[in-house]
Amino acid sequence: MMTRSYSKKLAGSRNNFNKKEKKEISKEQIAKGIKGLCAIRGEKMAHWASELGVSRTAVYHVIAGRSESRRIKKWLEEHLKFRFWS
Repeated sequence: MMTRSYSKKLAGSRNNFNKKEKKEISKEQIAKGIKGLCAIRGEKMAHWASELGVSRTAVYHVIAGRSESRRIKKWLEEHLKFRFWS
């Protein structure tokens, strides 16, 4: 026989089960995704940097999440046709 408090806990967990939670994507996951797309396409980050007119380090730091550059982020999303940052 179930106790009343136990049945309330079960009812509460069922209600939370159907709620969609927005999951945050970590910086590491974003970096892996970009590097993976880079490898699949056979492109080099150095080539991206030269197209942008910035250093390779600048591109790497933005991808790794160590630096913020709206211009580089926007270019990467448009070039890779995938949205990484919101």
